Amino acid sequence: MLKYLVIGSAPYIQKWYADRGKVYLDAGYKLVAINNAWVIDFGNTHVICIGSDFGETGSFYPTRRIINQFRDKFPEKVLKDFPDIYKYEKDNGSGTMILNVLTILLNNAVKVGKHLEVCIAGCDLIYKGECNHFYGSGTVDPLRYGEAWLLRELNRVKGFYEKEGFEIYNAGNQEETLLPFARKRL
Repeated sequence: MLKYLVIGSAPYIQKWYADRGKVYLDAGYKLVAINNAWVIDFGNTHVICIGSDFGETGSFYPTRRIINQFRDKFPEKVLKDFPDIYKYEKDNGSGTMILNVLTILLNNAVKVGKHLEVCIAGCDLIYKGECNHFYGSGTVDPLRYGEAWLLRELNRVKGFYEKEGFEIYNAGNQEETLLPFARKRL
């Protein structure tokens, strides 16, 4: 069985991870960090997922040295490619990282024939106030095609997981979220 904890850049994620992260790691989940979230626990991050359009200016963009350290430790684990079995599409496959990550993990599990469970925290897709990311203010790229599109695509990905008999959960503790997944807390 493959078990992953996917973390994003929501303002609460550092506290949530300090309180709950070890519980997931101890339960055998591998840590997957989207974009800047890799700085929260670099030592335990198993996969860094960054978009090909992720800029270096004003961010915690992993330097070539950081990426090379990951490639030395996990040669196959720096993900930048779009999925190739299950797909979502918007303007020739561009979209948002949460969809990329979830479909990449799904595709990898299907390819190797293993059961998959994914828990997600810090990816609620709610952007309010001046501090909408743990490192301050960031762009709201996931909403660039609108909330209706994003909800439709999240539900399509949920359907992909259900079709394969895989589990996908919202492990965050936020009341407000766009994630259409059942809640799970270890």
